[in-house]
Amino acid sequence: MDANGQFVLTEKCFLEIMNYVIVNCKKKEQCSWLSQAYHYDDLINLVLAHEPLLDLFKTHHKQLYEELVLALACGVTKLLIDLRVNKSSNRNELFFISHLKTIREENPFAVELYFGHRRDNHRDLAYVIIGIKGFTTDLKNFAKLMLNGNITEKVLEKICTLIPNLKKLNLDKIVPDGSLSSIVNHCGNLEVLRITLGPGCDVTQFASFAKLPNLKKFTIDKIQKSGSQLLFFNDLKRWHRPKSLRPLTLTTEDRIMDESQPITFATFDSLSYLEICELLDKRKMCNSPNSNLFFISKYDLNQELKDSCSVEESLVTIASNQVRIKFDRRDGELVIKLNEQSYISQLGSLSKLPNLSRLVIHQKCNTIAHFLQSMVPKGSFALKSIKMNYQTLDQSECIELAKIESVRFLECNFFKWHLMESLNQLTNLQHLRIEVRHDVIDSNTSRLIPKLLTVCQVQASIKCERFHIVFKKKEKKLEIYVGVNLDAELLTPLAQLSGVSTLKISAWPNFKSLNSLFEAFATCNFSAIEEINLKELEETDFEDISKMSEIQTIKKLTGSFSNLNGIEKLGNLNNLEDLNIFQDENIGIVFTKDSNINLTPLFLKLSEKNIIQKFALTKDFLPEEVANVSQIRSLRKLNCYFSEVKDTQSLSELANSHIEELTVNSLDRSDSLHILFAAFSSNSRTRLKHLKITDKTLNIAEMSEISKIHGLTKLDAGFCSSECAQMIVRLPNLEHLVIKSCYGGKIVNFENLLRDLVHKLPYTLQNLDLQFPIGFIECCYLSQLESLKSLKCILRSEPGLDVLAKIKNLQELIICETWHPVNELFRAFSLKTEPMLRELKTPIVCSAEIREISQIKSLTKLNIDFMMNTCDNLSDLSQLNELKSLSIVENGVELARIESNGLLPIFQSCQKLDCVTLKFSEYGAEAPNFVSEVNTILKSVRDPALQEPLTLTLHHESTFPRFHVEDIDDAYLNVSYSYETHGAEVKNGSDGEESEYSE
Repeated sequence: MDANGQFVLTEKCFLEIMNYVIVNCKKKEQCSWLSQAYHYDDLINLVLAHEPLLDLFKTHHKQLYEELVLALACGVTKLLIDLRVNKSSNRNELFFISHLKTIREENPFAVELYFGHRRDNHRDLAYVIIGIKGFTTDLKNFAKLMLNGNITEKVLEKICTLIPNLKKLNLDKIVPDGSLSSIVNHCGNLEVLRITLGPGCDVTQFASFAKLPNLKKFTIDKIQKSGSQLLFFNDLKRWHRPKSLRPLTLTTEDRIMDESQPITFATFDSLSYLEICELLDKRKMCNSPNSNLFFISKYDLNQELKDSCSVEESLVTIASNQVRIKFDRRDGELVIKLNEQSYISQLGSLSKLPNLSRLVIHQKCNTIAHFLQSMVPKGSFALKSIKMNYQTLDQSECIELAKIESVRFLECNFFKWHLMESLNQLTNLQHLRIEVRHDVIDSNTSRLIPKLLTVCQVQASIKCERFHIVFKKKEKKLEIYVGVNLDAELLTPLAQLSGVSTLKISAWPNFKSLNSLFEAFATCNFSAIEEINLKELEETDFEDISKMSEIQTIKKLTGSFSNLNGIEKLGNLNNLEDLNIFQDENIGIVFTKDSNINLTPLFLKLSEKNIIQKFALTKDFLPEEVANVSQIRSLRKLNCYFSEVKDTQSLSELANSHIEELTVNSLDRSDSLHILFAAFSSNSRTRLKHLKITDKTLNIAEMSEISKIHGLTKLDAGFCSSECAQMIVRLPNLEHLVIKSCYGGKIVNFENLLRDLVHKLPYTLQNLDLQFPIGFIECCYLSQLESLKSLKCILRSEPGLDVLAKIKNLQELIICETWHPVNELFRAFSLKTEPMLRELKTPIVCSAEIREISQIKSLTKLNIDFMMNTCDNLSDLSQLNELKSLSIVENGVELARIESNGLLPIFQSCQKLDCVTLKFSEYGAEAPNFVSEVNTILKSVRDPALQEPLTLTLHHESTFPRFHVEDIDDAYLNVSYSYETHGAEVKNGSDGEESEYSE
């Protein structure tokens, strides 16, 4: 008690109370997973109750004070707002302001304020949520304060004055009384600002916010609901953000509760994004579960406005309930999703959108003829790409579509065949993908197809129920997929196509004869077909395609036949050099040992012509056939099966033939090929140089005979044991060796083989392909092969693999597989005093590998399989000044993405580049402006008088990629696209619904 009889607590008492509270807080912390600050609320409330307590806490509990300093900052901020706004007490405001400043200087932090209101007992109660976040942690501290009365201009100004480190201000749920412009001078550090407009709100008060130096995001909500769109956009046109400040985007958002409400926006040059959608995640973001639609638009405030038209002319008003829209200025793409009640003819004003060059329309509606009329080029507007999904065009629409002469890339569907004739007017058309639905083709309408295919400059795809045609004009390749019961006579007009050198035909089983089509090609003066591929014809009788043998320009033929009767007619071809008959590219088995088909008549004719150089057949050769095929003096390459490998006479004739490359396939791995190889080894005049054995591992007896064929320069085989493989060293002229992994899962240790290769193999081996994993020990042996110039291998996860860099003359390294980074290997190559490595192909699993590869200055060819998340240092490859060829592939691994714009420095610095290939996976794609940027760079660094144009090839797994639409100079750059067509199978087009904004 003091002299007046009052109870007075000393400093010691306060400290004991504080200690007691701390103990209780620690007990709560041990029993809960919530944040530390949450458990110490009682302590924070205690020390903020009286100024001396705060100093006492800081002095006697320094460590705990430092742990809770940001929570204290949050509490002090709440207290100061309460004192200044609610005027709840007469406490020492200056003390807390000073203390907060001290915290801010010692532990910098950012403040976020979110203002809102809630309904309670028929009253609107305003509140503010305070968030405090340190610069060195992701944890936030929060506090909530109820406010007395409405949020006014003066209240906000007071709060902003208190908090110089205010980074985020959210007024999303309230509409302050008065103007907000007065707070600008107190928001110099503000980075995020969100404001909601109310009825009668002054929409011209926000221009000053555009000049806030640190502002990154500025969002204004409910412009549409305010009804002041014209006033707002009139004022927006006068907004100016200095170029010296960081870029700032103004975002406008509206939740459209009444779908009959029209939406108005301005198509200024600064408009960068626009969307009307029904996405659930957007509704959640806005905390408005009852919203039917969400509207968003974005304007770049740093962009200088050059719009010559008035604001009224720039405004577009559309009915929100009839259409869903997405526009991105970077892509120049407008995506429109319709419904059956949509009046798209009223959307012609969308042609005002800045940089619009691509149009995608989803779903069906009434006629779009008037809308297409608005898309006709005018002024600087020129639509380059049109894609219409699930929209079958009628005659009026086709007429209007044909007037868009600027279009280069078109995908659409027709209801009638004759309608596509109008597309012949599109002289700039490069890529075309159309489907004709629900109409039967006849001899008259089929004549329209070659005309349209000829108009398209690069690639055209035409599909219907009966067939699918793809014409790749630059590649001179025509692909036809034949459906069931198609009369090939309808395809005969295709023979009028000029410049076709390759013809590929696929079909369902039991298709009708194609002889009329081949006869048309054979008799047409325009035909110059050199290669025909019938590999994907299923269950084909040769007689159904026999007229093919009358196309005398054929040099290469690949086919799959279930019945070979009449195949001797192929011997009538005067220019046939390469003949391949098989079914499956991996197995290739069509015929059995019991087949009674004899190819002797064919071989006799081919022998008379003496033109053919390569022959492959997945049929067991009978001895008679072996003898006769051996008489073809021009034949250099043979790929076959043998039904009888014990007939010494026929095998001796084969060994005495002109064949230089032999591939032996085996139906039965137990069959011995000893006699076959003995025939070659015993013939001193054999011309055999390359030998490949598939589907079988060699035993010691077989390898013993092969080792005697001294003329062999290439051997491709699997071996049953290391002892068997060691016989390789007996081949004195071996230059290229391929060692396969053993069939049947047997594991062979090739350590001894590699040791022998080092010590016994003649100085001739230049190319080595090891199709089994190797580790440190194997690499040590390989490093001693001084003659080796090319190595292809699979690397195990072992240290020390960098020893491979010691291979003295290695010029090419192909790493097929590796399961860990090999940056140490690449570093070893880069550190060589006289680097020899010219070509490298490898998977990439980390950015460190890119960094080390970029230091191998001798590289002229680099192929990368991308197996990592987005890489941020691809630009490092720009240090490879000798690089001539670059290929980067997204191999389908999740999140493996090529950042194409990261490659731009490579085009700038690697001025010897001849070709670049980028292969994107299903969800990958180059940046919209990538090709344009490359073109600009090449024009600044290359001289077309001294260099050929660079070839840029872009592979896509999508069916219709986002082609570049800008003009490029073909003296500097040639761009080609490889992408999926409709797919082999002919199916009717779906009328179902597609995803919201599919490719």
